[in-house]
Amino acid sequence: MKKLRLFVLFFLMAIIFSACQSNEVKKSIITNFNADFTASKGDFSAGGSITANDGQTELVFNKPQTVDGLKIGNDGGEISIEIDDLTSTADEAYLPNDNLLQLIHCVATEICDGREILYQKNNESDTYILETSKGKCTYSVDKNGYILSAQINSKNFRIDFSNQYELG
Repeated sequence: MKKLRLFVLFFLMAIIFSACQSNEVKKSIITNFNADFTASKGDFSAGGSITANDGQTELVFNKPQTVDGLKIGNDGGEISIEIDDLTSTADEAYLPNDNLLQLIHCVATEICDGREILYQKNNESDTYILETSKGKCTYSVDKNGYILSAQINSKNFRIDFSNQYELG
């Protein structure tokens, strides 16, 4: 009888502990979005709006004043630059590998390809680490799946996003 009670107790404890385990599903990160951004690389900082959609990014700058209205698109191979009525294109291979535009494109397109590692979790946001083509990227995602910020320390780069909405 004593063995039966121990067995029942052990069985109930196993059920209780297995019910307490988290079966949390990995947060879905929104990668097709429009947002305002502020980015910095070294001593240079810029701001504007970004549209990231299916591997393509488009940046429209409003800060600093010297680049206000500058629009740069990157489709993952060709860069288009537009200001006022002037438009130019170039292969991205002609640009330095770690320039601000390439780093922003890297963050917007390489995040959430399934290789990220959950680093820290709390109620408001999750922090992930991802080895990108530009270096180790640490980024935070809010509870709704929007990317809050990202940084690649080896490139002295950081970007913050605000006023985001998902593209359909």
